[in-house]
Amino acid sequence: MVPDIALRLSATLKALEDVITPAISQEADLAREQLELVKRSIALVIDQLPFEYAYLAQDANTDRALARELASFFLPGHAMQAELLDAVRDSENTLPLATRDARDLARCWRNLKSVLEEAVSALAKDMGTSGSSALTEVILRYSETRNVRERAWIAATGFDPDPESLPGIAEAALGLGSAS
Repeated sequence: MVPDIALRLSATLKALEDVITPAISQEADLAREQLELVKRSIALVIDQLPFEYAYLAQDANTDRALARELASFFLPGHAMQAELLDAVRDSENTLPLATRDARDLARCWRNLKSVLEEAVSALAKDMGTSGSSALTEVILRYSETRNVRERAWIAATGFDPDPESLPGIAEAALGLGSAS
């Protein structure tokens, strides 16, 4: 249930190609045309996903530069100048300053997960039965947190047995509520 959106979209695209496309009659030109448009749109989103963060960072940097330039046209102390400069400061604290390639972020994340797995195995071996209850408690707490977050992430599919008990996807992604 890892939030690998590109993988999930690829699976959706494959289902459209393997199941839906053959089910549409040859005479249904408009339906076939629309399905092709949907498939191309999904493929485009898959290609764009790794660069979304970088796009947002570039856009934010461009907007900050414009705001600074516009602020320079106002006389010192003008309310609009102060508002522009406040918005720039706020955006520097909130919006991405540097571009990121999501593929690199994913690589680092996967590496961290791999090292965590190795660490748990090493600790289990080194601690033996003497410290296993403490290690088990840490791993169970981690697993419960992850499970709630992952269930919330895909609850909209309709397959979760108790979706009302889950936080929304924003809360789950940001670590708020019971998913943190």
